[in-house]
Amino acid sequence: ADLDDDDEEPQFQFPITVVFDDVEMTVSAEELEELEESCYESDEEDDFCFELVYPVSLILPDGSSLEVDNEEALEAIFEEYEDMDEYPAFEFPLTIKVEDGEELMVSEEEFEEYSGPSKSQVKREMHALQELGKKICELPKKQLSKIPLSDTMLEAVEEWHRIKKNEAKRRHLQYVGRVMRSEELDEINEALDKLNPSSEVYNRILHQQEKWRDRLINDGNDALKAFADEFSVNDMQNLRALISNAVKEQQAKEANPEAEKNTGKNAARKLFLCIKSHYKDESSS
Repeated sequence: ADLDDDDEEPQFQFPITVVFDDVEMTVSAEELEELEESCYESDEEDDFCFELVYPVSLILPDGSSLEVDNEEALEAIFEEYEDMDEYPAFEFPLTIKVEDGEELMVSEEEFEEYSGPSKSQVKREMHALQELGKKICELPKKQLSKIPLSDTMLEAVEEWHRIKKNEAKRRHLQYVGRVMRSEELDEINEALDKLNPSSEVYNRILHQQEKWRDRLINDGNDALKAFADEFSVNDMQNLRALISNAVKEQQAKEANPEAEKNTGKNAARKLFLCIKSHYKDESSS
């Protein structure tokens, strides 16, 4: 049977048996999802090269202090605050035992160097990358071409579009999130901002383009030379014609303001679109 033509997706019948870290285990649906997440978290987490020396003191979000005697109690306290905006904080300095057994008293900055990111932080970052990856996957092809992506990420996007089943898409997004870790995130976010009319970047570029249009109409050859110096103008004759038409259109409106409704802004609009095309050429070069 062709499963792609079915209205309903096939589902696992739980519990099922999986092999994880060379250990065979029977898991429920929830446990399988946790294992999937741990696979993608594991390469972000460095093995801790120290352990805490108890007791340790915590400062709770309400300002009170709490002394904790063991690791199990510490984990239980942090789990209580996992979904809250504020977390308990260690009271420094505190004592840690490093790999060679030596005990060190460390400051907050030194402790962060040893500890690396927490599991909850890693999980939040993982989900954020998956959401960013999903946003990229859902872009129209024309917009997708404007995002600086590696070949691996482009292949992952293509595969996402080939997948029809929701559950399979969800699993593939975990892979997409993993690929995103190696992408140039700053460049990607900037490119996405340029596509978003509500973003500061989009509006800044829009204002630049509008200023160029006004300069080319009002400032003559000086503005044209400045534009040609900044952008690669392949068809100067066409650009001059667009400017000339826009100037005539503006002069006609100034001579007869009542005729504006009939003349519109067609010439100025065409000039503006030409300016926009030069911005696109520069960003893709």
